[in-house]
Amino acid sequence: MTILIDANVLLRFIQTTSSQHLEAVTAIAKLNDQGHTLNIVPQSLYEFWVAATRPLANNGLELSLAECDQTIDGFLKAFPLLEDPAGLFTNWRALTLAPITFIGS
Repeated sequence: MTILIDANVLLRFIQTTSSQHLEAVTAIAKLNDQGHTLNIVPQSLYEFWVAATRPLANNGLELSLAECDQTIDGFLKAFPLLEDPAGLFTNWRALTLAPITFIGS
């Protein structure tokens, strides 16, 4: 069976201080051991990025852009990515790392 991993599972998987960390790790291992195909989708990675880079005071993990990008690289190596239409994910990822310029008043 193909199973999609939700952003909240990804967040708890890397957040070792979370009370749900062990549950996330155990669930992923158990599903994998049972022969299920665990996949990620761009939407889960977008949601992960938003929460992981949010400040701790705002219920985030306060990862730097580089730390978050490195973590996503790890997810991409561990789980197959079911892609959106051609180029959408790659363009989004580049935009998240690009400097922001505000124009106007």
